[in-house]
Amino acid sequence: MAWPSIADIRTRVRDALNESTAAFYTDAMLDRWINDAQRDIALKTSCLEHISSTITTVASQKWVYTIATDATPYLTKVLYVEYVPGSGTPIGLWRITPSMVGRVPLSGATPQFWFPWGDNMIFIEPTPASTYNLLVYAAAAPITSLGTNETGGGGSGETDTPVVPAELVNNLVDGAVWRALLRDGQYAKSLALYTKHNNTLMRVRADILSKYAMGRKMLEIPDRIVEGGK
Repeated sequence: MAWPSIADIRTRVRDALNESTAAFYTDAMLDRWINDAQRDIALKTSCLEHISSTITTVASQKWVYTIATDATPYLTKVLYVEYVPGSGTPIGLWRITPSMVGRVPLSGATPQFWFPWGDNMIFIEPTPASTYNLLVYAAAAPITSLGTNETGGGGSGETDTPVVPAELVNNLVDGAVWRALLRDGQYAKSLALYTKHNNTLMRVRADILSKYAMGRKMLEIPDRIVEGGK
């Protein structure tokens, strides 16, 4: 059995709870909490990524549907956008804010900037004068659950393995254990482990997983500088 399967992770959760065989906690409960932890990890860290099939802009239309028109479900937010020219390599677009539209320097008519709008749209600057191809990188949530004990989980069995990166596998255990402690009424222990769990997620996201360039707003010089006291 390849490690870490759902069975391996469940055993580690039971070790942490000091319950080697199902008594207070059933296998179905633990599997549900492990899967809850995996979804929570994916949503908080954006560790699962999907690259869209090519999305095409519409002439004279600034906004482009992304997640809603992509064939893959469970996408959560856009992380990065690239313009795909007719020849050559894709060109990354700077992410801006809506207030910066019309104020950023442009070079030509091809897509150069973007910002998200709602859950399933992005806006392009400058307004496309023609059709342009884009690649959209989006965060995703797990599509199916691990194991078969969770009702409606859709997993294939005890050998199911996590889809989150190896750096976050240990968080599956902590994520399941704090939920189990909460159910048992051990609120202080549950809160302490929950806090540790979240802090680890944020550290791993910042130190290991984050890979996209800073937005232009992080680098630009402000229009006006006010000295202290004036």
